[in-house]
Amino acid sequence: MLNSELFQVTHIRFALSVFSFRKSQRRVLRNVESRFRVVIGKPCMSASRSNLYQHHIKRFRGFVHPNLEEIMFRAEGDRIHLREVAVYDGRKLIAVSYFEVGKESVASLLALYNSEYCKYSLGYYTMLKEVEWGMANRMNYYYPGYLFDLPSEFDYKLRLGTLQSMNRKGAWVDGLDRSPEHSLAGRIRERTERLGEYLVEKGVTGVKRLYPYFTAARMMNLDKELFSFPVYYEISDGGIMYAACYDPILDAFLLQQLEEDPDYQHMLGMPMSDEYRSNPIYQTRLMRVTSSVPIFPDRMYAYENPLFSL
Repeated sequence: MLNSELFQVTHIRFALSVFSFRKSQRRVLRNVESRFRVVIGKPCMSASRSNLYQHHIKRFRGFVHPNLEEIMFRAEGDRIHLREVAVYDGRKLIAVSYFEVGKESVASLLALYNSEYCKYSLGYYTMLKEVEWGMANRMNYYYPGYLFDLPSEFDYKLRLGTLQSMNRKGAWVDGLDRSPEHSLAGRIRERTERLGEYLVEKGVTGVKRLYPYFTAARMMNLDKELFSFPVYYEISDGGIMYAACYDPILDAFLLQQLEEDPDYQHMLGMPMSDEYRSNPIYQTRLMRVTSSVPIFPDRMYAYENPLFSL
């Protein structure tokens, strides 16, 4: 969830055995390498790398690691399969990217660059350089991360060329399918919009919220106790908080009574981005469920729920 919207993540990759650089991509490579020094090798920590990371924290979304060491070098063993592309203007580090090397593939992990050099497209350049390294080392695939089921700032990865994407069955297929009928997030967005219309028809005031902690409950097997849906309408009634939401697993609408959870707060140690903290659409408190009943927008009534019996 970014920019006040719910997205579905789609993992993508590029087959290096059939990859070839276009003229425009070779131009980006030449433009950087004619002006700057580029070094590819084992990653290391330095003040300049840490400073680049701190410079980029403000553009990161969601949950963010407070420093580069925590995200990339938590243990010495993390460095064994890592490589970095470092770009220098003289002795000044102006960009660095990190990628992981497997038996037959490389995976891009993180790219950092000095925004004063934005005209050189350094983030795009380091991605091209990772692809070039993979081809030179006879790797089969390059994994640049993921895209969303809606257009987003991550679509720059589409500039690489013809891609493969992972479908909902876990199989790799050619191209990228963004059709709403094949998107779980699209179904949740559509059903939630319908739920909002239902609340209006019933005269119930609901405020749309996005809930960043929805995965935490499922990862900790606490979805029976903690609230575990990414988007909902928050309803207050006499000091009691309710969440009207769509459950995609049950294909059902629920009304759940919520209260702030006091027991598991210690498990949520990762800092939030400025977007999460400053935008009121995000519910940034960990919530537990105290009761749950189904509601039926299509039939326009609620079951055992006095809130909708008006």
